[in-house]
Amino acid sequence: MSSFSSSNPPFGVNEAHALVTGQLPHSVCPPPTSDLVDGNRYAPAVMEVAHERAVEYMVNHWYSSNSVVLADEDDLNRPLEIAKFFARLIYLRGVQRPSLILVTELQLQVWMEALSNQLTEHDFLVYDGDQDTRQRIQNEMLISPVYPRRLLYNVILMTHESAVEDADFLTMFSWEILAIDEAYLVKSPESKIYRALVTLPVRCRIFITDTPSKFGPNGLAALLSFALPSESQAVIHGRGSYFSRLTPDDTAEQINDRVEELNKKLERIMIKRTVAEMERAPTPASSFGSVHGSSEQSERRHATP
Repeated sequence: MSSFSSSNPPFGVNEAHALVTGQLPHSVCPPPTSDLVDGNRYAPAVMEVAHERAVEYMVNHWYSSNSVVLADEDDLNRPLEIAKFFARLIYLRGVQRPSLILVTELQLQVWMEALSNQLTEHDFLVYDGDQDTRQRIQNEMLISPVYPRRLLYNVILMTHESAVEDADFLTMFSWEILAIDEAYLVKSPESKIYRALVTLPVRCRIFITDTPSKFGPNGLAALLSFALPSESQAVIHGRGSYFSRLTPDDTAEQINDRVEELNKKLERIMIKRTVAEMERAPTPASSFGSVHGSSEQSERRHATP
């Protein structure tokens, strides 16, 4: 769905096999340099355009039930982009199935504020506290008293730790979106959080990070296995190899081939932006949203009355 320069792959081999330096996908090209403030930050109007393009990118991947890696190296306000994305799904697409957002305890307040500015208090719930508190939230606020398998909120905001501790409860429900902030936390298949989340029934997964270089080659392979479960199953049944782990015994040629495979998979689902790319990239002639008809007019056609 996105296009990178083949001469400058997004996942570098020589820098610990982990640096991401690829060009911006043509579908989400940023605004021209003249709109930059102080050479490295964005004017409000430009930020609004950048957020809208990120939202459209995610909507189009959601439309096709594809995962997304949202890689934002220069802090374009990822919580706001995710909040706008959910507002689009709920209020214009009429999505009612619940979604999960997992964040760190340190960032919980930031995400609460972003969601409260985009969603009504009836559409999202903060699921936090000790075990007894979370149990009360489940029984008194979250679960429908009429339909025990239905949740009363569209978006549930919680910490990674709570998701691990309450994994059995979460697996009882089908989820529309699973959005994971600080996604490098799921780079190890042996970690508790990876094992807790990988089996959740989810339509679309969004992995939020500043840079995929935090993952390393094996971590990125694990991320792609998480993000592309159908292709991961194909690997298990002997029809592929790019999810297997690199070892110290691998030759340089094997490493090179593996990283090239990872690049091809990553670039299909990643939106990546930096200040440098903002400065040099041209303004796109048309919106990526037209591919699946997600213009505002099309949104109104799909909206639930």
